[in-house]
Amino acid sequence: MNKTFVLIICLLSLLCTACKEKTTEKHTSEENIVINGREGKLQAIIQMPEHDINDVIPMVILMHGITSSKDDSLMITLAQTLQKKGIASLRFDFNGHGKSDGSFQNMTVPKEVADADSVYSYVRTLKNISSISLLGHSQGGVVASILAGELGDSAIHCMVLMASAAVLKDDAINGTTLGTTYDPINIPEYITLYNGLKLGGEYISTAQQLEIYQEAAKYQGPVCIIQGDADVIVDREYAEKYHDTYTQRNHLYIEQENQSFSNKRNESVNIAVNILKDCLVK
Repeated sequence: MNKTFVLIICLLSLLCTACKEKTTEKHTSEENIVINGREGKLQAIIQMPEHDINDVIPMVILMHGITSSKDDSLMITLAQTLQKKGIASLRFDFNGHGKSDGSFQNMTVPKEVADADSVYSYVRTLKNISSISLLGHSQGGVVASILAGELGDSAIHCMVLMASAAVLKDDAINGTTLGTTYDPINIPEYITLYNGLKLGGEYISTAQQLEIYQEAAKYQGPVCIIQGDADVIVDREYAEKYHDTYTQRNHLYIEQENQSFSNKRNESVNIAVNILKDCLVK
């Protein structure tokens, strides 16, 4: 009888230990989700670092550039590197890009800002997220800077702008977008880009009216501006103007790096992620 009782106690102890180990086991995850945007459904991926059920984790929303997508190698590398550093990320396709709803021809920067705002609102509903930060590349950098200005310091913990393409306003005023020229006064219904995509006249007319730096200046949290010194699309004057816009800023040039950060991809990504880690993970 005593031996049986001891055996039962031992078995119960083993079960309790197994249950405890299971609940405290840390794991990573990657999940495809759909977010309701103002222009239709937005396809997104949430990537979580190693964590347990009770952990609170900082989240970075990643925003790709024009004609790109969440599945661009830069976005994937950023997400994977953030994950290794203990930071969650959500990357998504803007309307008219990748697998999201909408037509590329009908896409505009203000519509992308609305997309990003919908994504932000979604992230706010998630449990275990301690803070929300932004990282935008190229046109995604413009969107991130405008959204941060709209939401303010209390909503956005910090931000990284990689080759933020504020030049798009001057391009629209001067009648040249991504190498395609047009009459900026008599804006056509659409223009055809180098890759065959049609970009609507609404994109051009709204780009001409954007107040990029004025909107960006409303955010005064920590910002890092990163640009390659071999960027032939966005001149450094636009990065310098962002630098003058913010008070808590860090401005970095990467030698021999281009606009897509493909020459020194790992170095560029590590710089961006380490800046976010210093800001987010105390």
